[in-house]
Formats: sequence, C-alpha cells, structure tokens
Amino acid sequence: MATIASQMGATHKFDLTSDVTHLLVGEVNTPKYKFVARERADVIVLKPEWVEAVRQSWMQGEDTDIRALEEQYKLPAFAGLSICITGFEDMTFRNYIQSTAVANGAKFKKDLTKNVTHLIARSAEGQKYKFATQWNIKVVTGKWFSDSIERGMVLEETLYHPLLSEEQQGVGAWNKALPAPKQKSQTNENSTNPRPRKLRRMASAKLEDQNAGIWGDIVGSGFDNSEPNASKSNEDRVGDSIPPKAVSVIQEAKSFASESTFAEAQDSHRQLLESMVNYSKGFLHGTYFLIHGFSQKQRTVLRHHLSSNGARLVDSMSDFARPDIPKTGHGLYIIVSHRTPISEIPSTDDLAFECEVVTDMWLERCLDARDLVPPEANVASTPVPKFPIPEFHGMRICSTGFARIDLLHLSKLVSLIGASYNEYLTPSASVLICNDPQSMNLEKLRHTHEWGVPTVSAEWLWISIQAGQKKPFDPYLIRKPLSRSSSKGLKSRSGSYAGHEHQPGHFITENGDTQPATNHNLNGSTKPNPNLPERTATTSEKQSKP
Repeated sequence: MATIASQMGATHKFDLTSDVTHLLVGEVNTPKYKFVARERADVIVLKPEWVEAVRQSWMQGEDTDIRALEEQYKLPAFAGLSICITGFEDMTFRNYIQSTAVANGAKFKKDLTKNVTHLIARSAEGQKYKFATQWNIKVVTGKWFSDSIERGMVLEETLYHPLLSEEQQGVGAWNKALPAPKQKSQTNENSTNPRPRKLRRMASAKLEDQNAGIWGDIVGSGFDNSEPNASKSNEDRVGDSIPPKAVSVIQEAKSFASESTFAEAQDSHRQLLESMVNYSKGFLHGTYFLIHGFSQKQRTVLRHHLSSNGARLVDSMSDFARPDIPKTGHGLYIIVSHRTPISEIPSTDDLAFECEVVTDMWLERCLDARDLVPPEANVASTPVPKFPIPEFHGMRICSTGFARIDLLHLSKLVSLIGASYNEYLTPSASVLICNDPQSMNLEKLRHTHEWGVPTVSAEWLWISIQAGQKKPFDPYLIRKPLSRSSSKGLKSRSGSYAGHEHQPGHFITENGDTQPATNHNLNGSTKPNPNLPERTATTSEKQSKP
C-alpha cells in the first residue's frame, strides 16, 4: 500500500510526524490512533481501502475528486467496536445508542459477551459492570459516547470511567483548540480553478517540474496554483536556468576550445545564445498546435500548458496555411487524446506541408523532460492504430524496470488495448514485460520460469501495438546469461512456457521477493500519472499490510 501511495505522489511515513496529513487505520487501539484522536485534528483518518479507490479511479481515467473519496472512505468513529449498555431504562435513549453506534461503524450487543469491546454504563454497579471488569472490557459513560461522536474518533476510555466524577469526565481527552484539517485558500483556488481540488495523477513519485502533471490536470484538478508564478515573463526567466543542451555546449566549449577549433567554439557559443533565448521563451517556442477532440475543460488546461511553454495555438486545420506560420521543420502539431480512434483524427494527407499528430501523453513526456521529445521515440506519443486488440483480451500483464512516466504510459497502453495491468507478478500473470533486460531482477526471472510465465522485452508490446495484433513471444523472450547460483534449473526458454506451475496466494515484489498475496489485498477494491497533491500518509502499527 505504501508503494501504491508513493507511485501516485504521496510520501509514506512510518512515524507520525508533524507533516503527516492522512492516517490509514487498520486497528484503533494503537498509540498513533490515540495520539491523533487527542492531539491532531488536522490529520484525516481513513480506511486503508482509500488508497486503492484513488488508484482505481486514477487508472480508469476518471476525474478523481480526492475530497469526495476522503469522505467516502473516512473511518467511522466506532469502526471495529462492539458496544453494549447497562443501567439505562429509557428505551428511547437505548434505541438512540444502538442506532447511532451502528451508524458509526460499531456492532451493538444487547447481551454482554467476551467479544464486547466497550460497555457503556450509567454507574459502576450491576452484573454487566462486574463481568466487564473481570473480562477486561472497557467501561465508559455516556459522555464518552457523545464526545467520541463529536470528535469522529474513539477517545481515551480511561478518562470516561464511571467512577470518575461528572466534572472529571473526559478532561484531557481531546484538545479542541487544535485547528481542523487545513483547506486550500478558496480565494487562491478559485482564481484559477473553480472546480473542487482533485487528484493530479502520475505514475512516478512527484515530478519536480510544475508542468509535469499535464495528464493529471486534463482529467483532474486543472492548473496548479503555483504555475502562474512559475511561468514568469521572459525578463524574469532569462538566466534563471540553462537548458541541458546549453549546459553541454558550455562544457564542450570549455573542454575543447583551442586555436584550431576557434571557429567551432564560436559556433557553439552562437548556438548556446540561441538556445538560451529560445529556452527563455519556453521549450515549445516556435511550435503551433491544433487541439482536437478534447472536452472544453481539457482544452482549457491544454491551452494553458502549451501557451505557457511558448507554443502558439490555431483554431482549425486551415489556419496552418497562414503565411505567418513557418512551414519548414517540425513545428506544426495536431494534439489528440491517446484514446482517440484513428478514424476520428483529422487527415493530414492533403496538406502541402508536414503536420504531425501527437497525443496528450507525448505532451506529458515533453513537459517532464522540459524539451521537445521526438514523437517517434515512444509508442504512446502518437495515436494507437487499433484498439482494443482482440488477442489481448483477458491477458494479465506485469512489468519490471519501469518507473515514472514510463510506468504510467505502459499501464495506460495496456488498458487501452484490452488487457489488464497488474502491479505484482503472480503465477496467474500472462506475461512479464522487462524494460531493460540487462538489469532485470534475477529472482523475478527465476520465478517466471518456475511458474511458466513468459518474460519478454518491452519491444514485444510496442511492436504488437504498432502492428495492431499480438506478436509471438519467442523472438522477444529474455535469455540473459545467469550466474551458476541464479541459473540453477534454468535452461533454454524454447517450449518452456507450455504450462503454468501455479503457486496460488503469492506474488513477487519489485526486488524479487515472494510474499503472500493475501497481505496485499486491499479489498476495497497500484499505477500510476501525474502528480497527486502533495500528501503524506502513515499507517498505524497494527494495520495489516495490503
């Protein structure tokens, strides 16, 4: 679960530090839970399933409203408790306790059994009180019940014992002077985005550049409030930072400039100056874009990211023919959603000049690199010729060696062509895709052999997508030479994937360890884009891991 949260941009903490914003609770009787209940009204307390719910919405490409999901998966005040009462004769009050306890996540028991966790007693007397004391059941008063409802969490029971006087009841149980969970300034938020603050999705841990979360913006929150400040005027930006290419030019000039290379050095300096000027105008300076097939909300976000990085926008295909728009080089683009079918993309065949069709994922990769990435460098950067691909239906695809945008785009493409993407390698996987065969985890390779799961290079998927059909595994199987200890039992791959030797209930982690799959079942139900709002989560000690 920590891995899933980290991939979506959160920071996981084992310790309950002052910067923690969310507490995922598997058990209420822990020091972390009790401290938050008493001292940290600013921390949002949630069910563990919240992480998986965010991930599912994120992977399905929906508008992911974090606030709504926080409310949906908020931990009920009495989650996991079993409550019984004694000494109250008023049936109206007894019914109120019962209905309110159940509505807040507790079980209500009319009879006192050893499974009861809390006895609400009117006084320190009676048979139920006697046996509750003997069975170490926590005995509290009605004030504990009402205060816990108000706090939304289970308050310290010893401060509400029936033996305490009414004046002493609940003293120190809850520091009400503490601030409630922090909310963004409505003024600042509404100035750029009137919609509720939503999830910025990203396969990676937080991308540092303010523009990196383009896809999260398109389907999520819109503009980050920091972006207008980051997109300064040319005067502010000149000299603030030097593009990577410019740095390399400087280094080259310093290292090799001499009398014999003076002319080359002058050219390098000229290129450097041009590069710096263009960079100050935005790395998309000199490019022209037609936005096609997006909703009005998405168009607004795209226009913002494109124009703030130096691009110019046109309203129609015919605008590309304007005399003021250069027709040489690679500067004219039609940007479409990666989910747009080929049949719905405007044809560029009749144009007398070159115009490239790119996807939103191409722009996302450019924003991450802060550079104009060649569209042909990545399958996700140009429209997928055919989807879904029938042969991929029902396939469960796992991966290793992918991270950040590469992981995000892999998972989106897998879903687009009709297969399902799984974070963890299990015996039921259809194939394991390796990003870099030279550095593949040998333990994973051993397990795939034992389970009969094919391990292929990423080219298998890329070529299958480009061809519009599932290609055979054999030409792409990983046959990396292994050490004697690692390769024991590993022979030729040829014909070795006829059957799967299943080991139900286990999965392989990224480092190759085998772990019980049940430990990772969030049952409320990990991939990956663009930035989450910066959040910090921790788990209470006794929570079962996902």
